Amino acid sequence: MVYSNCDEVELFNDFGKISLGKQQHGGFGTHFIFNKANVQYNVLYAVGYTNGRPVARDTVLLNHLPEAPGIASLKPAGTVLLKPKPGLNYVYRVNSGGGDYMDEWGNKWEADRALPQNAGRKYWGSSSWTSAFDNMPAFLPASVEPMQL
Repeated sequence: MVYSNCDEVELFNDFGKISLGKQQHGGFGTHFIFNKANVQYNVLYAVGYTNGRPVARDTVLLNHLPEAPGIASLKPAGTVLLKPKPGLNYVYRVNSGGGDYMDEWGNKWEADRALPQNAGRKYWGSSSWTSAFDNMPAFLPASVEPMQL
C-alpha cells in the first residue's frame, strides 16, 4: 500500500530497474495498492507523479531480502551503511517495523513505537497522519514524501 495525494504512483524494486507498476489515484480517501508485486531485492521505493512529473519519492530498505544490484549508488564501495562512525554519539537507533535488535557492533536498536499523546520533548516515537481518520490504522506512515528535484 502506498498513501499519496499525487495523481499517480509508480513502485520500483532496485533503483529504476524494475518497475512493479504505475497506478492512477482513485480519488480522495483512496490509496494505491500493489497486489502480488514481485519484490526480489531489498530496495523498494515509490515515486509520486503530479501532471506527469515526478514530485515525491520514498525509499524503504528491506534487510531480509537479497541486496539490490543498484544499491552501490547509495554508498561508496567498501562502506557499511549501519556501522557507527567513530567519535559520534547516537541518541536513538530505531528498528522501524521490528523489535529490539542488537547489531553486529553491539549497538542496541530499539523497536519503533507510537509517540504518546502530549509527550512533549521527554519521549520519542512515531506519529502518523492516519490517526486522525476513522477506519485507518493509527500507526501507519505515509509512503511517499516530498523530495528535491
